[in-house]
Amino acid sequence: MISTRGRYALRVMLDLAEHRNGGYLPMKEVAQRQEISLKYLERILPLLTKQNLVEGQHGVIELTESRVRLRTGRGVLTVQGEGLRLRALSVDAALIEGHVLTATYAGGGRAP
Repeated sequence: MISTRGRYALRVMLDLAEHRNGGYLPMKEVAQRQEISLKYLERILPLLTKQNLVEGQHGVIELTESRVRLRTGRGVLTVQGEGLRLRALSVDAALIEGHVLTATYAGGGRAP
């Protein structure tokens, strides 16, 4: 028997597989399509990330090979380049691999 959390986790993974086109996929859209509250989805995703079933983590706004945008406590860090890959993300550090061309920080608010 699969738990409710397990059923939602499977629905989220299927949704990501179906709608991912190599670009940014807002969790708000996944939550709406699957009729799951965003708060509940935010509790499920760390479990999937920890098991390497889903890439991403709380704070990731956009993750593509050419652009990584991360929400920090006070603003948004944007890294642009080629072959970018977010290898690790913690409260106080981000490890981004690839050819970094620019890194900018916009403080004072949340990303649009």
